[in-house]
Amino acid sequence: MLQFIFYLIALIATCIYIGLYGGRTGRWSGAVLLIMALISAALAMTASSYVAVQPRMLACDTVSLILKVMIVMRSSRRWPVWVAAFQFNTVLAGVAIMAAPAFRNEFYFAMSTIWAAPTLIVMVTGTMLDRRYDERCRVYKASLERYVQPKTQSRRDHGAPP
Repeated sequence: MLQFIFYLIALIATCIYIGLYGGRTGRWSGAVLLIMALISAALAMTASSYVAVQPRMLACDTVSLILKVMIVMRSSRRWPVWVAAFQFNTVLAGVAIMAAPAFRNEFYFAMSTIWAAPTLIVMVTGTMLDRRYDERCRVYKASLERYVQPKTQSRRDHGAPP
């Protein structure tokens, strides 16, 4: 339970940061991550046994993957690709655990949660790098505008006789 509380704090801090500085991609990614984490937590707390919760968690992870792939398709940023890839790994681990029931308990928990921290790190780092890139582009564009003079029209362009 303590791990979940620490993850929830890190998740909320990440969502606030990418919501403020990540643009539309950050807001959508943060919303999907937060909503799906809360749904997963609700599923885990309301299930009577592990066998009952595993197919539901796999369905939740699959929906999360679909939403993250949709964000990737609509974004011009690169970090959502990594987030979707981590989610893909989580879904594949869930499918593998369903196929090999001998490893269900500890192995599933390890494989499904191992990608949680890297996802948050990639989201924050990607947003920071995007902000740095955008700022450099703004500075470069401003310096270019300062040195490049707009074309002035000559007398011929105004219809004046030569």
